[in-house]
Amino acid sequence: MLAMAEPKVASLGDAVLFYRQRAGLTQEQLAERLGVSREAVRKIETGRTKRPSNKTLRRLEDTIGLSYRRALELMGEVEPDPDQDERLGVLLIQIAALPDREERRRAWQNLPDPVRAAILRLAQDVLQDTLQQLQAGYPESSPGQEQQVT
Repeated sequence: MLAMAEPKVASLGDAVLFYRQRAGLTQEQLAERLGVSREAVRKIETGRTKRPSNKTLRRLEDTIGLSYRRALELMGEVEPDPDQDERLGVLLIQIAALPDREERRRAWQNLPDPVRAAILRLAQDVLQDTLQQLQAGYPESSPGQEQQVT
């Protein structure tokens, strides 16, 4: 099964909500796995808790796949890694270059879930940017008027 790309999220709470729902967990189930109350999970998701403990952040990674580093980025405690996109692109090219389809599938499935999600997010961003550039280069024609492609 392919990992769903994390949507562009602005906060830790948004990310926890996304990853929890993707994992098919209720707030109560996640709370149980994290060793916290359901109210604590609700407060994280709604932004009322700005800084969960490191223990909780590490458990989020193990439980729902939200990486510790990504959580720190969302809280503004570390800067996003500027070279991450390049490394992810190289990794994806290496997987795509594997000669056998089954090898490519196994290599993809063996990636940690946060890495697969980051690759999908990068691919989604690249496709979105490309579509916007194409649309800007080919404005819609008026009704009854054919568009010329040069």
